[in-house]
Amino acid sequence: MRSEHARRKCRRLVGFTLIELLVVIAIIAILIGLLLPAVQKVREAAARMSSTNNLKQIALATHNYHDSRGKFPASLDYSGWGQGKAYGSIFFFLLSYIEQDAIWQASYGNWGGGVSTYYYTAIWNKYTVKTYANPSDPSQPAGGFDQYGYGVGGYVGNFTAFGYEQTKRMSFDTLSDGSSNTLFFAERFAVCENPAMPATTEWSYTRAWNSGDTFQYPYYPLFAFRTTGVAAKFQANPRWNGSTATCNPLVAQSPRSAGILVGIGDGSCRLISASVSPETWWAACTPNAGDILGSDW
Repeated sequence: MRSEHARRKCRRLVGFTLIELLVVIAIIAILIGLLLPAVQKVREAAARMSSTNNLKQIALATHNYHDSRGKFPASLDYSGWGQGKAYGSIFFFLLSYIEQDAIWQASYGNWGGGVSTYYYTAIWNKYTVKTYANPSDPSQPAGGFDQYGYGVGGYVGNFTAFGYEQTKRMSFDTLSDGSSNTLFFAERFAVCENPAMPATTEWSYTRAWNSGDTFQYPYYPLFAFRTTGVAAKFQANPRWNGSTATCNPLVAQSPRSAGILVGIGDGSCRLISASVSPETWWAACTPNAGDILGSDW
């Protein structure tokens, strides 16, 4: 039988007082508090890298499309409507060039004798395209589909660089300002719903930020339109829905305060600072206006 001395010694070795336990818990809580921001930064850095890779893939797919067809895919092509031909946005026409030919083939001819008005409307609620989803986008719906069953995306194409329909499409020859000075694609929120803005209920799940006199099709993922001669810049980290929403569906949106990721005509990608001027932003959007990028580019 153990002696009383041995039992007391054992308790001293393995026991903890309440104060000691609280101190340990406090230390653990402090360590977690210090580690969480670091983990979040690492997570955001990984998401940003993934988004950059998506934009690069989309930009290079545009190059490959041009190499095979001599022109860029149209930012918006309605010329095949009712004629048994393909019609849709630029993201639909790029499917085969981002290793998604199976979705293209599954879509072709499935609706109204033509193809999807969106890039995969014809295969409604069946497929999503990972390359078109921005991992940094807080508005991305679970599963990748909107409330109507259409696949949503986190990027937009530059209308002024790509043109529209069969007879008004652009090519590298039309980029007289230089491909390295012309925006091709940019980030945008999958959902941008602001009840304080007119018509945003209709646009809330369509992610378009087009405005201007040329087109009034809010359903297409385009950008680089002007309103009354004023170039609108992108939004940096707006609130994207609810009663306090500040998201504007007529412009691009970045999920970060520092700036917005873009794909450029030469195939490169970069972060454009949130402090860039609207004039410089517009100069980067126009492919052949002869305007010069500002020093804030």
